[in-house]
Amino acid sequence: MPNGLFGGKINISYNCLDRHLATWRRNKAALIWEGEPGEQRTLTYQQLHSEVGKFANVLKRSGVLKGDRVALYMPLIPELAIAMLACARIGATHSVIFGGFSSAALIDRIKRCELQSGSNSRWRLATRQRS
Repeated sequence: MPNGLFGGKINISYNCLDRHLATWRRNKAALIWEGEPGEQRTLTYQQLHSEVGKFANVLKRSGVLKGDRVALYMPLIPELAIAMLACARIGATHSVIFGGFSSAALIDRIKRCELQSGSNSRWRLATRQRS
């Protein structure tokens, strides 16, 4: 690893969101999502920042700490990107798990995580697991 990277402090959530809030981009589309025919959502940088902050607080209230692992079992909806950025914001590692995995692969990925987060249609669900 190059010497310049040791001890570095970069937060991808800041690079993706926060740096745009003080610029003209805050009201520009940061995320454009199209689901089923006719279903579309657009979030500006400011709106996405707000949602990421809310979910980061949910994670912290659930006891997720810097360095913890969070399993995200969600379809490709805006909340998945929000959850990934929220994990990055608080320093937690996330593992995105897609529905195509076998049950054995799901068990292997999920059992190593401190928190599992999923969705039921559009509602977020979270369960806490500590060993």
